[in-house]
Amino acid sequence: MLKQWFRNIPIAVRVTAWYTILLCLLFVLLGGAMVKMNDTLRISLMQDTVHNQLGKAVKTPDRFDAFDDGVYTILYDNEGNVIRGQLPQGMPDAAKLPYKGEGPREFSANGKTYHYEDRPVEPRYLPRRMGPGMMTGRNGMGGMGMGRGMGPMGSGMMGGMHDEHHDVPAASGQSGPYGSAGKTYWIRSVTAESDSAKQAALLVRSFLILMPFFILLAAVGGYRIIKRGFRPVEVISATARQIGEEQDLSRRIELAPGKDELHQMAGTFNTMLDRLEESMQREKQFSSDVSHELRTPVSAIMAESEYAGSYAESLDEAKESFRTIHAQSKKMSVMINELLELTRMEKPDAVRLEPLDLTQLLRDTLQDYRLLASQQDIRLTADLPDHAAPVRGHAILLQRAVGNLLDNALKFTRSTILLSLQEKQDSYVISVQDDGQGMAPDAVNKVWERFYQADASRNRKTNKGLGLGLSFVAQVLKIHHGKYHAASTPGKGSTFSLELPKS
Repeated sequence: MLKQWFRNIPIAVRVTAWYTILLCLLFVLLGGAMVKMNDTLRISLMQDTVHNQLGKAVKTPDRFDAFDDGVYTILYDNEGNVIRGQLPQGMPDAAKLPYKGEGPREFSANGKTYHYEDRPVEPRYLPRRMGPGMMTGRNGMGGMGMGRGMGPMGSGMMGGMHDEHHDVPAASGQSGPYGSAGKTYWIRSVTAESDSAKQAALLVRSFLILMPFFILLAAVGGYRIIKRGFRPVEVISATARQIGEEQDLSRRIELAPGKDELHQMAGTFNTMLDRLEESMQREKQFSSDVSHELRTPVSAIMAESEYAGSYAESLDEAKESFRTIHAQSKKMSVMINELLELTRMEKPDAVRLEPLDLTQLLRDTLQDYRLLASQQDIRLTADLPDHAAPVRGHAILLQRAVGNLLDNALKFTRSTILLSLQEKQDSYVISVQDDGQGMAPDAVNKVWERFYQADASRNRKTNKGLGLGLSFVAQVLKIHHGKYHAASTPGKGSTFSLELPKS
């Protein structure tokens, strides 16, 4: 049921749905990967920077830079008092954030994201006093050491940040003006999320927002392209439907010029329709010609049989009628046999071609026709080579084809017939030339058609044939993959040529 429902969906919709689903899956995977990678890289980069700066400050707690490479470093006591350094603008006081001494952590405040890390430091590593009187560091800032830049703080930084100096108590086990023993101190490194990280996050968000619109555009545009691409199929289907309904083989598939697969298929269909129409026309013409050719003998048989049965007064009259009936029946029998032979040869696979000598075949055929020519006072000559002419063919069919050409020449020649064999580069050409009346130019190409006779009025007197001989010759040459040709000059005669490929 589901499979049938799926098959009923138009191909354009199926293809569009298929690649749209793939695009959606790709979007989900790519979007998730981008979000994950952006967060991971952003956090890793920030925390690595914080961790490295904190490591430097812990090694030299009395000489660290309060601001270096975008990272703020601050010294706190366990009560949250800033001993040294500055807080970034907008960051809560130290007391509001826990001191855990663990890895880098992230928090947000006032619309900004910060990354920080704490690490404890023992008082013995600190100087006895850190105050205005002890500020002897770099850049004229004493112990604060505002090293490689003030970052976004500017000259007005002090208004938005803490800059405090306190007495540092002596180390554990000591007494003095610097504080009580056992007091803990922390060094904290803090950095705010950079603009580049925000831009990367904005780029990811833009991708996630715009990608659905891109998928929608790809789906709609792809559907229209596929629909337009399948339009030739609709034209082909409509044309085939019209041909079937109207039985009109003259219709053709009309498409705009193109060379894609569908246009090639349409061209193939049109070629097939041309052949079907031509075959149908030949069949119609064949049926008409057979009906016409059979009408005369059938009418003669009916008339003679009726006369012999009703009006014959003697045995001689009856015998004459029987002779006429026999002649017409024989003519019909010959016609039927010729038609059956032509029909059989329309299946060329049923004919087996074998190697043979064309020169010897023509000599044998010529020997059979010399007597017929001499009985009609016609001179039959030959121009044949002394060497063999090897071809692949069917000996009986080729003898009958050459015999049909000689029969045709005997009917229409005046005095001479020439049978010749010429050799070309890739073929042999058999020619039969007569010196008869010739044919009109428009009849030369029609003589190979079934039942065609060039001059009907003249044929009825000199030719008792059916107009099937040359059609038989043409069919034999098609089976042998050869060519046939006729040339004629009115008043001078005709030449019929058969060309066979060499073996």
